[in-house]
Amino acid sequence: MTKNLLKKALGLILALILAAMAPAAAFAAEAAQALPDAPSAWAETDIFMAETAYRLGGANTYSGFREGADAKKFAPVYNDLAKAYGFVGGYPAEDKQLTRGGVIAALYGLITGRTPISAGEAAAYFVEEGLIGGRSSGDYELDKACTVEEMLVFSARAYEHMAYRANRDSKGFFWEIRGGAARVYLLGSIHLSDGSMYPMSKAIERAFAGADSLVVEVDVLGMAESGYDYLNEVGFIVFESGKTIKDFISADTYARYLAVMEAFGVPQPTYDFLKPWYAAMLLQNAGLAYEQSEALLGVDMFFLRKAYAARKNVIELEGAGFQYDLFDSLSPEIQELQLQQALSAFFVQGGSADGGEEELQEEGIAADEAAHELYAALLEIVRTGDEAALAAILALSEAADDPIEAEYNAIFFGNRNRSMAEKILALLTDETQSGDCFVVVGAGHMLGRDGIVALLADAGYPVVRIK
Repeated sequence: MTKNLLKKALGLILALILAAMAPAAAFAAEAAQALPDAPSAWAETDIFMAETAYRLGGANTYSGFREGADAKKFAPVYNDLAKAYGFVGGYPAEDKQLTRGGVIAALYGLITGRTPISAGEAAAYFVEEGLIGGRSSGDYELDKACTVEEMLVFSARAYEHMAYRANRDSKGFFWEIRGGAARVYLLGSIHLSDGSMYPMSKAIERAFAGADSLVVEVDVLGMAESGYDYLNEVGFIVFESGKTIKDFISADTYARYLAVMEAFGVPQPTYDFLKPWYAAMLLQNAGLAYEQSEALLGVDMFFLRKAYAARKNVIELEGAGFQYDLFDSLSPEIQELQLQQALSAFFVQGGSADGGEEELQEEGIAADEAAHELYAALLEIVRTGDEAALAAILALSEAADDPIEAEYNAIFFGNRNRSMAEKILALLTDETQSGDCFVVVGAGHMLGRDGIVALLADAGYPVVRIK
């Protein structure tokens, strides 16, 4: 995959949420409904982060949430937490039940490096640092048996507390927009991410907690089944038309497409009737070979989960149909370009002195190493909020000489930036808007002369970067 095409593929991770995470969102919604043993609503977010982002414990940790936690279940969680922050030593996996005070005291010792005089001392520290909620009675039931879900919540919050102390939280691309009827916070998202993106900074978390509404490109978590039905409707060539994908791409591109699809074991009636843009979307996901968790940990999904748990209002800037129609409106040249770049991840040059002909990687499913290197760099750029590095990796420019490049930039960035900026301006000036709005939009839309931040500033609103 050439460097320019690779940047475009990764650019979609910062631009189009549905290209990266809609299938994972559907999986998450179905899985949540199917779980016979699910944590309580108040604990769901912390437990999700403990398992998926922070990787605390193992396969046997996340069950029996309302049952009493024993040392065997707590030990792998404690030990993973200690390992994450470079501490030596472990918790004995004994066959004994744990109290709330015992778990809090053990985590206090890990955080501070010293054994508390009493469980009450440890609990007082947890209350002061906001790791457990204060109670007017002062009774934290420290002698009460600790449930598995309580143990996991305490551990996840201890992980985050240690991350803040070690300056490992994500600063991100974050702005506050003042001067309107409502206050708006603007956060640049990456639609795929991993545990390194969390926790978010306290400034970001405070702004979200105080907002009444979450504003996103697409509410993938609440998306109706009809949204996925529409994707299948618009993403396939009409059978009655008598055409297949061969009629829309070159013979060379089709030959490479055929080789990859057969390696995946996709049946011909399926791959022949995919539109080029839909085929490219599916192959880009496969080429990056990200884990399911990386889609579930996208910044949009992270805040959507929290918004639903807190029953906040969720507002869409675009919606699923808009983004699918956007792909479907692409010119044949851009659709083939997208497919070519997606296919490139599955081929390597031959082994002869002059490079030889390209060959399909083993089984056609090996991920592109260069893509993963740039993806890792992209995660770090978004985590630290490095504007110059983001502009460089996305090759943002004032103008594009190539007509196809110009069309690509206009469709995926320029036109959408203006549309989303207009809707954010409407939120700022809406006298009926109740409370603050927390807006999460792909980070690729934020920067540059035609980025959302510049467009809002040009409209006369002070946009203040928060780090």
